[in-house]
Amino acid sequence: MIYELRTYHVLPRRMTAEVEIFEKVVPIFEKCGITVVGLWTTVIGRAQNFYYMLKYESLADREKKWAKFIEDPDLAKLIQGTDPISQYEDNVILEPVPFSPLP
Repeated sequence: MIYELRTYHVLPRRMTAEVEIFEKVVPIFEKCGITVVGLWTTVIGRAQNFYYMLKYESLADREKKWAKFIEDPDLAKLIQGTDPISQYEDNVILEPVPFSPLP
């Protein structure tokens, strides 16, 4: 099992738009077989960050499902013509240690 943690560094005054878009993105993830572990905004810490975590069986599983997600016509419709919301993003792939509470 692997986890993907993505951090979006959102432009000032665009967090509401980011959250609204992801409310529509989550069903597309699910349709493509991607498990969403959680989505978060910052309460204390670096402001204007939006985080989400996805779960996959393996890197190959991630590659297959992410390719399906990127090609999804609902995603294309959703992002077509949208103004930029994030300055940049960070992405890490994590593997739990054997004693982690998450499998």
